[in-house]
Amino acid sequence: NGFKVDRSVLQDVTEQFTQEKLQLERELQVEVRKLMGDTPINLNSPEQLSWLIFSRKLNNKAVWPTFFNDYMSKGEYRQQVNAHTTIVMKTKVRQCTDCSGAGRKRVRKKDGTLGKAVRICQSCGGEGVHYDRTRDVAGLRFQAPSASWISANGFSCSKGNLEYLEGVARSKGMTDAEQFLYKVRRLSALDSYLSSFCGGINIFTKDDDVLHVRLVQHQTATGRLASREPNLQNMPRGGTFPVKKVFISRWEGGKIMEADFAQLEFRVAAFLSQDKTAIEEVLNGFDVHSYTASVITDAGQHTSRQDAKAHTFAPLYGATGFGRSPAEAAYYEHFTEKYKGIKAWHTRLATEALTTKMITTPSGRQFSFPDVKRRRNGTVSFFTQIKNYPVQSFATADIVPLVLLRLQKLMDTQGLQSLIVNTVHDSIVIDVHPEEEKRVLSTIAAVRENIHDDVQLSWGVDLNVPMELDAKIGPNWLETYEVDLHC
Repeated sequence: NGFKVDRSVLQDVTEQFTQEKLQLERELQVEVRKLMGDTPINLNSPEQLSWLIFSRKLNNKAVWPTFFNDYMSKGEYRQQVNAHTTIVMKTKVRQCTDCSGAGRKRVRKKDGTLGKAVRICQSCGGEGVHYDRTRDVAGLRFQAPSASWISANGFSCSKGNLEYLEGVARSKGMTDAEQFLYKVRRLSALDSYLSSFCGGINIFTKDDDVLHVRLVQHQTATGRLASREPNLQNMPRGGTFPVKKVFISRWEGGKIMEADFAQLEFRVAAFLSQDKTAIEEVLNGFDVHSYTASVITDAGQHTSRQDAKAHTFAPLYGATGFGRSPAEAAYYEHFTEKYKGIKAWHTRLATEALTTKMITTPSGRQFSFPDVKRRRNGTVSFFTQIKNYPVQSFATADIVPLVLLRLQKLMDTQGLQSLIVNTVHDSIVIDVHPEEEKRVLSTIAAVRENIHDDVQLSWGVDLNVPMELDAKIGPNWLETYEVDLHC
């Protein structure tokens, strides 16, 4: 149906991101100079960023990845790293005396006179300067923990890896390093926001100011919908992402409504594992995020409910407390103690994958793990995917599309003018006609009441954990407030 775009707001948001990016680049360059001396560093270069963070440079880039595999011991891994990298030292710059800093010089003839030909200075390689190594180690001196971090450019500086290193820095009280890594992540995010979101929305919005996102079913590993042209699935969670403000109703006086599931993947994990504690918490409306905050706070690190959300369900997807602060690590350990049924289910999934080389979900969806192995230390390879895929697929690749179809049918049956304009993971976005707000809310309520029956009819599954739908509404996709489905 298409999503109405306010181009003037889009321009304002683009300018806001651009200014923040410029400021961040200036701040980072000052800090890079402190860490690297006079060595110039391009933060957009994966290789140079690896030098800065890990303080090591590859001896031979062409053969570097061949020395590592996922099954090597930590000792073997560290030995290979030490053998095939050189520690990066800070430098001091000095002008090249051969070319007087020009980078090029005229060639002398055989008779000693200067000729007309001007060539690159061989001494400085055309740079006009030399970088002399000092005795001070450059960079942040982090160690990549395992062979899975190896990349063609040295060590991977992915978002997940940087978040891990932030946790390491936090746990060791390395405040400056933690802030630097956060700024690097933020700069990368701003690049993505400007290109993928601001730029993508501007390019693919049609002349009538309507954006038709292209949803595809084959892109993700778990089968949930992904969007292209542009990708609106990877927007930061929470209600503060300013890009959302550009999406408005196509009708004067209309509103944007978002119907989303409450704790969908946790509820699905509770169902799939039949964990008694998790099911009881769902049935009793237990505030799991507040509980997470209290566990971390009691362990010595004051944490708000909002900040705790990043940790509450992370263990469902293979996250551990490794590299976290002691207080955060305490929660991750507490999770497996509290939800013993989920932990036991994870073990059963690993056994199923090892035995059959695949995992089958209640909907019949199958995930193949032909290369899964039991490692020498007793752990199972691909364990993160083994734990994550069944939850994410049944939640957002099976249940959400089922609800989406039910909602569309009910809206069509009633002849509503309101339109479904997008779906993102566990939410459905609706452009609500100004005269239909209550009718759309009651329709969503009806869909919620039928989820159990729809799952039973589709896959013969008795969904004994209730799925909850909430709704928010507002003048645009960002500025929404919660509303009662039965109002």
